[in-house]
Amino acid sequence: MVWIDLEGTPDLTIDFEANWTGILRARLVAAGCSVKANEDAQEISPKYFNVEKRRIEAKPRVVRLSRELCCPAAHQAGFDLVRVKAEPGRIYGRTRPRI
Repeated sequence: MVWIDLEGTPDLTIDFEANWTGILRARLVAAGCSVKANEDAQEISPKYFNVEKRRIEAKPRVVRLSRELCCPAAHQAGFDLVRVKAEPGRIYGRTRPRI
């Protein structure tokens, strides 16, 4: 927001905390997280960094199966789906943009 005083010189007023909160709120929403409208920077900042820290990078992986692993038949299709998506490095579930 820019204000111009009576002498014609601009006064620049910037609310860094509100800008920071807005940026983090938008990134959390884009990542699929819910953010309350009344959350301030003190609440949103740790939430954002927690999400960023736990994010799994999409990259090809080697899947090694133990000989002792026994997947119940009811879960075999889901297990196979996770394995097939993990090997080439696709993101699970909905597409989540990098924050």
